[in-house]
Amino acid sequence: SSGPRPHSSRSSSPKAKPGSKHERHGVSSPSGTETRRGAWSGLGVVTGGLFMTVMSVTTVSVALPDIGRDLPANATDLQWIVDGYIIIYASLLVACGVAGDRYGRKGVFMVGISLFATGSLVAGLAPSIAPLLVGRVIQGLGPAIVVPGSVTIIRALFENPRQRAFALGLWSTGSGLAMAVGPAVGGAIVDAIGWRWVFLINVPLGIVMLLVSIRYIPKLGRVVGACAF
Repeated sequence: SSGPRPHSSRSSSPKAKPGSKHERHGVSSPSGTETRRGAWSGLGVVTGGLFMTVMSVTTVSVALPDIGRDLPANATDLQWIVDGYIIIYASLLVACGVAGDRYGRKGVFMVGISLFATGSLVAGLAPSIAPLLVGRVIQGLGPAIVVPGSVTIIRALFENPRQRAFALGLWSTGSGLAMAVGPAVGGAIVDAIGWRWVFLINVPLGIVMLLVSIRYIPKLGRVVGACAF
C-alpha cells in the first residue's frame, strides 16, 4: 500500500474569494502598514476638502457688508449670495453621492474640488452682483460632490467598523471646526486684503487639495450595481 501523498503547494495556498471586501471597494491590498498609512493620509485629504468647502458658508457672511458697498448690491442680492450656495449644496447631495459610486470616487471628489475652486475664482473676480451669484452657484456644486464623496472614500479606506467610526468622527469634527472658525477667518481676510480674497484664497487652496488628492487618495474602483436615477 502506498504512503500518504504530500500536499501540493497549489492546494495549500488559499485562493482569494471573488467578491471580497477589497474587490468590492476597488482598493488594492498591499502590506498592512502601507494600507493603514494610506488610509489615514486619505482621511486627512478628504477632511481638508470638507473643511475648505464648509468654511465658505460662514466666511462669506462676514464679507456681505463690504460686497454690498463695492458692487453695489441690495439686501436681497446679498441674501442670495449665501442662499444660492446652500441651496445648490443641499439639493444635490444625494445625486452627487451616487455619481461617486458609479464613476469613481477619487475622480468625482477631485471634480468637486475643481468646481469649488472655479466658482471661487468667478466670484472673486466678479465685476457685479450677477456673475458673483453665478460663481456662488458653481461653488455650491463643490461641497455637494465633496461631502458625500468623502464619506464613500472613508468607507472604502476603513473596513474595520471601529476604525471607520473613529475616522468618520474625525471627519465630522472638521466640519464643525470649519463652521466655528469661519467668521474669524473671514473677518481677518476682509480687514487685511479685502472681501474678494474670501473667494480667491480658495483657488490656491483648491490646487493644493488636488495635488494632495492625486498623491494620497488611493485609486478606488466603482461600485458595481450602484443605483441610478
